[in-house]
Amino acid sequence: MTADTSNNDHRFIEGSPRLHYTLSGADEQPTVVLLHGSTQHSSVWDGVVSSLDGFRVAALDLRGHGKSERNGAYQPDDYASDVERLLTALDAPSVAIIGHSMGSLVAMRYLGQRPGSAWAAGFIDIDARPPDHQAVTLHTGGARPGLAFDTLDEARARVERLRPGADDDLLERMLRASFIEQDGRFIECYDRATLAQFAPWDNRELLRAIDVPALVMRAGESTVHGAEAAIEMVEILPDGRFHEVPGASHMLHVERPDEVGAVLAGFLNSANGSVDGPGGAERGA
Repeated sequence: MTADTSNNDHRFIEGSPRLHYTLSGADEQPTVVLLHGSTQHSSVWDGVVSSLDGFRVAALDLRGHGKSERNGAYQPDDYASDVERLLTALDAPSVAIIGHSMGSLVAMRYLGQRPGSAWAAGFIDIDARPPDHQAVTLHTGGARPGLAFDTLDEARARVERLRPGADDDLLERMLRASFIEQDGRFIECYDRATLAQFAPWDNRELLRAIDVPALVMRAGESTVHGAEAAIEMVEILPDGRFHEVPGASHMLHVERPDEVGAVLAGFLNSANGSVDGPGGAERGA
């Protein structure tokens, strides 16, 4: 299914750094915040958002990513402050926060330090304490110069290679969100310093404070999120649920947006007290 994002409203939060987010749904609907992973941007959620009708959905570009401002401060509490500013802009005292990869770590950080700020949480394909080798890989990438391509077709080929399974429409939107044209070349839209400063945050103790329904979702073929680590997260969380997407890789919300969206919709409806909507999340391990 091709995602319909025509009703997405692009907005900015002024200040330092200036933050960009997209918003869909009505103000009276329960609010869901979506946080992307490292090097990504809010458009990676486009295929999922169409499954979340019935919710007001805000997808944030974290600082240094997408259309948000680069400012060189990329530590865990810096990202958490971006989420806090978004919730203030949304005037949402309680939200569901769903994160993928680094976005999950940000969600854990934010929610674990602010009990009572959410009615549900979702953590997609990342260990609560990422192994050191992942940080080494990101730091190595952060030491390289940013990518730049001479033609849009070269940039498109890069996006297509990194986003297997995305349909043509989603690929085009992700291309526009991933690169900007500058001096006749196409430059990637994230700050490499976000990689260089990545810290392998240990969020396991913070999980104990997240006393709301919390979904841990893992890609069956993930090389980032170990099965044992996923189960450990579910066991630590006071109300953890688990779902695995067989055959999917790390970018499962891009490869399988309908499937991931249906699972999230079922989980969110359940957490919000609704009996409607598709299921798919299992309580416990």
